[in-house]
Amino acid sequence: MISSPGATSPMRSVERPLRLLYLAHQFYPEYRTGTEKFVLQLAQSMQSQGHQVQVVAYRVSGLRRWQRWRRWLGMDFWLQRYTYAGVPVLALHHLRRPPVYHQQVTDEAERAFARRFLKTWRPDLVHVGHAMRVSGFVWAAHDLGIPTVLTLTDYWLLCPKFNLINSRNEICQGPAQGAACQRNCPELETTFIQRRLALAEQIMRSADAVVAPSAYLARIFQREWSWLTPQVVSYGVRPWTSHRRQYARGDALVFAYAGSLTRHKGVHTLIEAFRGVQSIAAQLVIYGAGPDEAALHALAASDLRIRFGGVYTEQVAGQIFGAMDVLVAPSQWPENRPFIVHEALASGVPVIVSAVGGMADAVEDGVTGFVTPPGDVAALRAVLQRLVDAPEQINKLKNKIAGLTIPTPETEADAYATIYRNILGQTHASAL
Repeated sequence: MISSPGATSPMRSVERPLRLLYLAHQFYPEYRTGTEKFVLQLAQSMQSQGHQVQVVAYRVSGLRRWQRWRRWLGMDFWLQRYTYAGVPVLALHHLRRPPVYHQQVTDEAERAFARRFLKTWRPDLVHVGHAMRVSGFVWAAHDLGIPTVLTLTDYWLLCPKFNLINSRNEICQGPAQGAACQRNCPELETTFIQRRLALAEQIMRSADAVVAPSAYLARIFQREWSWLTPQVVSYGVRPWTSHRRQYARGDALVFAYAGSLTRHKGVHTLIEAFRGVQSIAAQLVIYGAGPDEAALHALAASDLRIRFGGVYTEQVAGQIFGAMDVLVAPSQWPENRPFIVHEALASGVPVIVSAVGGMADAVEDGVTGFVTPPGDVAALRAVLQRLVDAPEQINKLKNKIAGLTIPTPETEADAYATIYRNILGQTHASAL
């Protein structure tokens, strides 16, 4: 173990393929959002380089196929092994789910279970894609002296609500050692917050490297812990299509949203804004699923120009991106680095984003897209109407987008390979 992230552990010779364990709070096929995609892509990339990979993830929604699960002897977990897109996965689920388990930064029963598993699988390195629900594996890796890489894919280690939206429905700038939580989220017990922050800090201090996919996210964590200096490694994305359409006045536009249908994603703001757009031909297509789906359907019901496309698979992503003219990401919380925004840009599709979090850094207002205040229906409606009235201005946006350099999964994997190599003391390029 080391006392600060980013340094390297004692040098070790690794003249062989590595055994790499990836942790995620949830995984495919149950969930398929940004963190899951990050873990899957990275595991596949390392696997393609000849390394042995294993994903350990939590199964959230219970056990539909009991016969495929088995109880770990002496432990309160059900396990399932399966393969997704060529990557082996071990999913676990509590027999008796602890209260507020999604907020806990430590789970002693899981920690004991994880120690037994790690002693058996013997990874060279554990990469934490998300510690929620699998924090026991992080602590177990530290117990056994296994190097860890921690990627900060959201704010969960800082915020038990994970999205930095306080109980007043305001964007939070961080816990401020718990003072902001006590002031703005009074339903959270002060002792719980203080202990949780202390444990989170210990996890990061014990990591051999801490990485953030966006400079914005890195700054938020540095504001809380000044000693922390995360490396920034951007998510890698692939273009789903090459969007070559050129626009002229009078062309009908298709706006699209893709992601979770939850309040903090701001889909209700988009629907309200679009309902006021003056155009018979304009359309809004909403892709995704989530707890607010029924309410959003009800909100959109009176406008026949709005339709819901459900959850799409990667097999049809090219068609989805090829059919949209502008992607809208109206989040109300400070997202880290949304895959969907960068996938759209990589595919030549302009984007309208909220002026919050890492997504605002991805779009130059008026140049590669537009940036509007989060939750501002009138401002978003004005941009939508502006594009509907003069679709030809999209051509200039697309020309600028074509000049962007957007990281690929390969460049992302190369950056992490360097991090792994530095931690493990590898000096021969043949291993990584």
